[in-house]
Amino acid sequence: MEQENNHKISIRSARPADSDAIVQLQLLSIETLCAQDYNKEQLQAFLKSKSCPRYWDEKIFIAEIDQTIVGFAALQKYSHVITAMFVHPLHIRKKVGTTLLLHVEQVAMKKRTKKLLVYSSLTGKNFYARNGFTTICEYNILLENMVVFPSIKMSKQLLTKKTTKSSSKVFDPQSIQQKSILQLLLRVSIPSITMLLVYFFIKIR
Repeated sequence: MEQENNHKISIRSARPADSDAIVQLQLLSIETLCAQDYNKEQLQAFLKSKSCPRYWDEKIFIAEIDQTIVGFAALQKYSHVITAMFVHPLHIRKKVGTTLLLHVEQVAMKKRTKKLLVYSSLTGKNFYARNGFTTICEYNILLENMVVFPSIKMSKQLLTKKTTKSSSKVFDPQSIQQKSILQLLLRVSIPSITMLLVYFFIKIR
């Protein structure tokens, strides 16, 4: 259960200067929070894989409380996959993760993304489930020294077909003007055609 947070959580885009802080928070979160779901070998291999700076093809969002970094999330720039979601162990259950996820979803919807995917750790599965993600399948990630790291592939529908269709209707003054002209021509043309038909009928008789 999430606790009430009396401090405002602010979200911003990551800057190059945040790189070291992001890595340190990531390692601390894994070491502290994932220990209950993975054995020592899996945990060490996962920590090693996350000891380098994040990737260039990610859009990273930072969560701060009182200008202190308390979590971050990452979304691939050219796809619809959440590639990271980590919260400082001292700030779990304070809506930091939920606030980050909501921000990521809003960014994705602005790009007309219909569905988000995430390869969640076993530790994060319940968090994503509480926020509307459904399980697709179990997914094993192969780490260094052939260590198998179990994860869960999950997804969340963001935009339904009905939403996409209705939101695609854009006000177009030109199309409205063309429709009005067509209606005017029809109103003028139908009586004229009727008069011509009457004239020809009289001439034939």
